[in-house]
Amino acid sequence: MNEETKKLDQGQVKQESKEAKAPEEKPVTGKKEEKKEAAGTHKKKINRLTLKEVEKKIQETQEKMGGLASSFARQLLERKEQLLARDPGKTE
Repeated sequence: MNEETKKLDQGQVKQESKEAKAPEEKPVTGKKEEKKEAAGTHKKKINRLTLKEVEKKIQETQEKMGGLASSFARQLLERKEQLLARDPGKTE
């Protein structure tokens, strides 16, 4: 028997280093944070968009989704109509 086993047989408790090991900290990639930074601004509700923003979103939607058939696109078109009804002189 080795010394460690003899000590355990004699009733002594094996003392392992009980030092609190700090959990390994993984580097935070922050994918969500990167997306927020890349976007620059938070998402706005459709009813808060200006006419210029609505037109930009309509163009982006048409390019990405291949048309204006989605409910999001239809809501953007409704918002555009609302804005034009308020101020018919603006066509930007």
